[in-house]
Amino acid sequence: MRLLLWAIVALGLAFGLAWWFGGNRPIFLGFQPSEFGQLLFLLLLLMWIAVALGGRALSPGYILRAATFWVLLGLVLIGGYAYREELGSVGGRVLGALAPGLPVAGDAVGADGARTVIITRGAGAHFGVIGDVEGHRVPFLVDTGASFVTLTTREARRIGIDVDSLRFSLPIRTANGLIRAAEVKIDRLAIGSIERYDVDALVSPQGTLSQSLLGLSFLDSLASYTVAGDRLILTP
Repeated sequence: MRLLLWAIVALGLAFGLAWWFGGNRPIFLGFQPSEFGQLLFLLLLLMWIAVALGGRALSPGYILRAATFWVLLGLVLIGGYAYREELGSVGGRVLGALAPGLPVAGDAVGADGARTVIITRGAGAHFGVIGDVEGHRVPFLVDTGASFVTLTTREARRIGIDVDSLRFSLPIRTANGLIRAAEVKIDRLAIGSIERYDVDALVSPQGTLSQSLLGLSFLDSLASYTVAGDRLILTP
């Protein structure tokens, strides 16, 4: 067993040195570089198995069970690699269902376009989404009827806006009636991987909004935003 182990180690070192000095050639010792790397990996795996089993008195039953385990493990790994995109899509859908409002990359849920962002509807009738406003997590309600991104007074204070110095003079008609909001600029607003800078926004007076609104000053900067069932698809 020790002689076999040392033979494998020596063979692995020989192949490693040969690959190191000749691996950049198109063909080396009859192998393409990628094939050479695969062979080297197989030799290292054999070395690891030999070390793990060295010095043990193994019964035929134990050897059969171990061989079956390694074959099944290899099939699982190969299958996982072959279907990695489908598995990633399932994971993205599960994440969206478990955490509604969390923006998920489109390719993670099987949508076209890696830059697309998907938002899953929660228990209510509207879409909520977690945005990033100048480094702060802010929950938004997606509102296509709002002309501007609108922050509540509380969220505006939290992200560092000096609310006390604002002039609440812009008349805005809402579902609850006419209010007067203050105009501000958001340096950076991100929904998932979609980032926008110098976004026109409003701050609502104290007590007029229960949640910040993701309005058209952000949505109109997108190529499109569409609803498909319980998913809102944002395309930059």
